[in-house]
Amino acid sequence: MSHLNRNLGIVTERAISRFTVFDQDTHEVLHQIEVLGMDFIDAVLSTDCSRGVLAAFSNEGVVQVDLTQDPPVVIDNESTSPIRVDDVALTPDNRFALVGGLGVGVASYSLQALAIVDTIPDISAQAVAVSPNGNGLVLASDISNGVHALLIDSSGNLTQTGQT
Repeated sequence: MSHLNRNLGIVTERAISRFTVFDQDTHEVLHQIEVLGMDFIDAVLSTDCSRGVLAAFSNEGVVQVDLTQDPPVVIDNESTSPIRVDDVALTPDNRFALVGGLGVGVASYSLQALAIVDTIPDISAQAVAVSPNGNGLVLASDISNGVHALLIDSSGNLTQTGQT
């Protein structure tokens, strides 16, 4: 499967440890990939559809998938422990994934280095969002304490701004 000239989508199927890659224009299912034991809860695609990043809740991890391969190939399965990942978002340059989880934090994951770069453990982030304009703004929705404004720098380091 070539990602070139395709408008891909990716969805998770938590109950059966599977994710599905499909063509958004035709609704054709292109691949269904099972990763034993993973309970995927969220997924995001890079803007060029070459990579997928999936969040696994109980497994406390982030999984990166190379979508240029046929079939797609899992290229990393990185532990975010103790973060039970609820949500994942990508920076506009597709260099970092931001993951948030209930109870214990927000983490940045480098798609190139295949590693967690930084973690802010004291925000119970049920959802994360990254500003699309490249200014480094990250919003983390804390179920108990509102929305926190964070910054991510060009190295993937996270900073709390003190704004909620």
